[in-house]
Amino acid sequence: MRLSVGRLLCCLAIVVLFAGPAEAGCQVEKRVTVPVHLVDGAAVVDVVINDSSQPMILDTGADMTALTQATVERLRLAPDEWVSTLQRGAGGRLEKHRSVSPASMLIGGIPLRRRGIVAKPTLSVIAGIGSGRQAGLLGEDLLSLFDLDLDLPAGTLTLSSVQGCAGRFVPWDQPYDAVPIQLGMHSRSMPLIPVQLDRHPLLAVLDTGASVSFLNLRGMRAVGLAPEMLDKDQAVATSMIGGRAATRSHRFSTMQIGSMVLHDPMLLTAPVPTPIFDMLVGLDFWTTHRLWISYATSQIFIARPEG
Repeated sequence: MRLSVGRLLCCLAIVVLFAGPAEAGCQVEKRVTVPVHLVDGAAVVDVVINDSSQPMILDTGADMTALTQATVERLRLAPDEWVSTLQRGAGGRLEKHRSVSPASMLIGGIPLRRRGIVAKPTLSVIAGIGSGRQAGLLGEDLLSLFDLDLDLPAGTLTLSSVQGCAGRFVPWDQPYDAVPIQLGMHSRSMPLIPVQLDRHPLLAVLDTGASVSFLNLRGMRAVGLAPEMLDKDQAVATSMIGGRAATRSHRFSTMQIGSMVLHDPMLLTAPVPTPIFDMLVGLDFWTTHRLWISYATSQIFIARPEG
């Protein structure tokens, strides 16, 4: 299991104005829809880097997009002599890597750029991830320019530009929950959502780069779970960005996000110290739910499954 803190189908861009709950002047411009595949427990999309299509993990839990060292060598990307990045993953270890700056990055023909004056992406470099078949992590620094409609049950990711919207503006026919998210104190930050675990309020990272949901030391303390209480739980070998951790699989009574309640959830737990958040909500939850992450309005919308 891995924790982290293909063909392209282009669609015509259209501007749709939604009436009803959405505010007047709300504009949702659908930019592109691309396939997303589950590979080795990860959500993978194709990204064209310098005219070469590469499979990358869709990782809303990563605030920086990163390429593996093998990908950098394969694409012959020169290291940036002036810029390096510090990276800390769920494993807690801090690592420094020289950055690279590809000439172009596209998803479904749409350029991936950063906010701010320097729009050209500068990417971190990591040793490797998972089985080594993926080229890197597509993180929040490039994804947050769009709203993301991630429909893993249907195998699609839709990127939209949203302006002037608030409230329940998502154009879905099925019922859905609207949940506020926190985006931190700077322009690039992973989405944080409120979660109730056994009726204890927690702050969780919405992490599409995590194959399973994970409770850290801060979360364990919040729910009153001491490390010695895990002795009878099954030990699980787990690799994370930033190191390995001795994790155990622990069953809880309920986990609630919005109005949806999951009974008897099994979560990985480890006394890993991490600031700001208490847990990761990973693909073991999101693979069965359609999800809209609205960076423009600081909300997520979760489609309610029938029944």
